[in-house]
Amino acid sequence: MKNNFKEQLKVNIKDDRFFHYKKFVIQQQEQFEIYINYLNRYINSLRSEGVASNSLRIRARIKAAESALKNDDRKALDDVFGIEIICESDNEINTVRELIEKYVYILKQKIHDKENGYKAIHCSFYLNDKIIEMLTRDSANKEARKLFPIIEVQYKTENVFQKANFGSASHEKYKKIDINLIKKLYENNQLKLGINLPFMWVSDPNHNTMRKLSTDEVIEAMYPSLKLKEKERI
Repeated sequence: MKNNFKEQLKVNIKDDRFFHYKKFVIQQQEQFEIYINYLNRYINSLRSEGVASNSLRIRARIKAAESALKNDDRKALDDVFGIEIICESDNEINTVRELIEKYVYILKQKIHDKENGYKAIHCSFYLNDKIIEMLTRDSANKEARKLFPIIEVQYKTENVFQKANFGSASHEKYKKIDINLIKKLYENNQLKLGINLPFMWVSDPNHNTMRKLSTDEVIEAMYPSLKLKEKERI
């Protein structure tokens, strides 16, 4: 079932942008987690069958409100719920794409091949009825069947992932991040998950469910050059 809540948000967001964005996320977060946990199990099974490499992994995130609401009304919020699939090679990307995209409706696709070394396939989709029925078969929440989110998946190799996080195509560089400001906000405990930091999960080869990252782990993933102060980790 196609999710039309995005269009509702584009209208309502003019009244109270943060409130409606939070509602937008809350109504779909449970379903997003159902799907990423399914992907984690699926990738683990592919690995055990020798179809996928041991290095194949997933990162997932829900965009922070501050980041999402910088977009003007003309931009569709189809990248709020995002999955990054990091593969050993381009051949593995093709294999994984074919398996995943059997159960989705593609909305749009873009192939990136930038001068700074960033090379990836970005694809927005929503799940088809067959997989939604399978994922919610044991759920008592009937509403969960209606609001699976539009998801943006990014397929990239490990080499490109490293460039996009630590090298020539890093988030800090192309977004021109003021790392000193980020450090100040961090030290004053002003960086909050869901507001100015995304919620993030990483795949776990030893468990069925994705592992949700703590605030400090998200900061380390977003800003690798930032040296966090020493403090007790929860």
